[in-house]
Amino acid sequence: MEAMSQTRTCPKCGAELPGAALEGLCPRCVARLAFDFGSPRTRLPYFGDYELLEEIARGGMGVVYRARQLSLNRVVAVKMILFGQFASRDFVQRFRTESEAAANLHHPNIVAIHEVGEHEGQHYFSMDYVEGRNLAELVRENPLPAARAAKYVQAIAEAIQYAHRQGVLHRDLKPSNVLIDAADRPQITDFGLAKLLSDESDLTVTGQLLGSPNYMPPEQAAMKREQIGPPSDVYSLGAILYHLLTGRPPFVGETLHDVVLQVLNHEPVALRVLNPGVPRDLDTVCLKCLEKDPPRRYQSAQELADELGRLLRDEPIRARPVGPAEKLWRWSRRNTKVAGLAGSLTLVFALGLSGVIWQWRRAEHNASEELRQRQRTEATLERMEIQRAEDFFTADNSAAGVAHLARVLRQHPANQVVAERLLSALTQRSFALPVTAPLQHDDRVRSARFSPDGQRVVTASDDKTARVWDAHTGQPLTGPLKHDAAVLFAEFSPDGQRVVTASDDKTARVWDARTGQPVTQPLKHHDPVFSAQFSADGQRVLTVSSNMARVWDTRTGQPLIEPLRHDDNIDSAQFSPDGQQVLTASDDRTARVWNARTGRPLLQPMKHDAKVYSAQFSPDGQRVVTASLDKTARVWDARTGQPLSEPLQHYELVTSAKFSPDGRRIVTCSDDNTARVWDARTGRLVTEPLKHDSAVVFAQFSPDGERILAVSTYGNIRGEISKSCGRRGVEKRHPEGDKKTCCHHTMAAQPSGHLWN
Repeated sequence: MEAMSQTRTCPKCGAELPGAALEGLCPRCVARLAFDFGSPRTRLPYFGDYELLEEIARGGMGVVYRARQLSLNRVVAVKMILFGQFASRDFVQRFRTESEAAANLHHPNIVAIHEVGEHEGQHYFSMDYVEGRNLAELVRENPLPAARAAKYVQAIAEAIQYAHRQGVLHRDLKPSNVLIDAADRPQITDFGLAKLLSDESDLTVTGQLLGSPNYMPPEQAAMKREQIGPPSDVYSLGAILYHLLTGRPPFVGETLHDVVLQVLNHEPVALRVLNPGVPRDLDTVCLKCLEKDPPRRYQSAQELADELGRLLRDEPIRARPVGPAEKLWRWSRRNTKVAGLAGSLTLVFALGLSGVIWQWRRAEHNASEELRQRQRTEATLERMEIQRAEDFFTADNSAAGVAHLARVLRQHPANQVVAERLLSALTQRSFALPVTAPLQHDDRVRSARFSPDGQRVVTASDDKTARVWDAHTGQPLTGPLKHDAAVLFAEFSPDGQRVVTASDDKTARVWDARTGQPVTQPLKHHDPVFSAQFSADGQRVLTVSSNMARVWDTRTGQPLIEPLRHDDNIDSAQFSPDGQQVLTASDDRTARVWNARTGRPLLQPMKHDAKVYSAQFSPDGQRVVTASLDKTARVWDARTGQPLSEPLQHYELVTSAKFSPDGRRIVTCSDDNTARVWDARTGRLVTEPLKHDSAVVFAQFSPDGERILAVSTYGNIRGEISKSCGRRGVEKRHPEGDKKTCCHHTMAAQPSGHLWN
């Protein structure tokens, strides 16, 4: 009878139950129940007072639905425990801990709990439904800007400080547990591993690791329960900040074991290595949160929030970066055996080095005596060489004397006497061989352009004139082309028969290039005209003044169409290759394509998030590339105005973007000290970035498309930027107006090319 009384059967299928069966069900029925629970086909549309609309999340402990609460007719999120009434007691207790911890927290950045209950043995709680992406989804494509990431983490830290004051540790903070609502505010959710600071018990089973290792502090990864406290959540906040700024967690590995080992034994890579755009102070704050030793972190979430607030207000932070000596000391503490062996080897090396140094000093003494003898001999020979150069100067053969001194200086670059004598000879004697006499104006020259045949030059000057010169003799070919104010630009027509000028006197003018007489009446504007360009057939002129561009008839001097207007200043304008369209780029954050015959916009504006500094048609006129201060360049369809690829991304503002002669590649340049070459069709990089020591303000392909001319900047000198390379002139104003050209690099456009200075 006793044996029979101990036999149990499954209430669903009648099978005999083993002694460890869960809640009176056989293993087969438990497995079937678990499968049925996770299958959307078997879910009922109604659950108590809630209509379940769709599953929105699932984790190791529960499943979350978007639901409508029927009694209040509102959309909420309902979280249910997995396996319902057949869940283990620890599972149920952990679920209750989450609902209890979250229900007692009322903060603008913590998802609010509405109701906690049980329906037909199914534990659940309802909470606010936050419509938006979580932080993990937000940075899936690109890291966030530094200020935005710091602002998010500051708000999260203040919410976690509130939870700590209420006696709740989260213990599972990670990007996927932070939602961004419609007002761009972070909302913390999922308190499934929360622990009450006043509760000595812990639901973590001995030997069981709970949480996300990529964002878990070392004390939690090592399961040292007594060390877990508010600084543990501070570590996870630092890991979230690291992910937002770099696009990846502090530690990644192929297996869970690999990640845990890194969390325990390795230091995270500095953020600026993965993202050079991260400010140095923000790197310091993040790495302080990720200290292995809890006392070395910020001791409260509020302390971290205050530090981020100082950083966002451009105030000095209190944290200081870890120096090389401290890094070595920390490594030695974690690797005592290896450090001891390294110390022994260092001692042996030091003793050996001492002996070598002693022998080396003896040899050095002997060598110094030999050197003094050789220097005396060389000094005698140099004096003889200088005397020979003096003989050339005495014989009025200055060229031979200078050449002789230059040869001696190349052989002995440190000889100051020879250098000073050569400088004196060059200063006191004229060796310049100009091609022509100077093309002289009475004030600063603003621009200079060759005629299409290269036989003439036209210049524009602040002395209120433009002039046409013979390129071989430097003689003026016409009288001055006069304006009433500074002439900012001058250019020949495609056939070389006319010249167009743009002036501060609010006019552009078309002149006969042979006689210097005006061809038409002045092309009058309301503001200074800083640019003028002929169409390919020479029948029209495109001018730019303030926030409008205009197309004029070069024969009558009359405008052909209404002004092409933007909401802010226009930075560039050009005709399409066939002359049928006009492309403009403006400070109003747009580029536009206009019908050159009617003046009507042909498509919607091509929009950026900041000023559009330049725009260019492709050689076939089918595409447009724009460069913007929002740190991107973009390629657009010139017929539809739609982007053809992902943005061409830099780390700082992009000042120029140009097509190659065949239209297959694009070169961009940026204040992030690089020029970059892209595939114009796919938007992918063709080469590694072409790095400079300072901001790159201009870049273009050579006519054969095999080389790139890039101009970089230096200093903080306000005004025009002008630099020439070889025969091709380059003139460009930096968008910030505070930098001046210092060097140019010509480099191969192919991946195997070489850099030439």
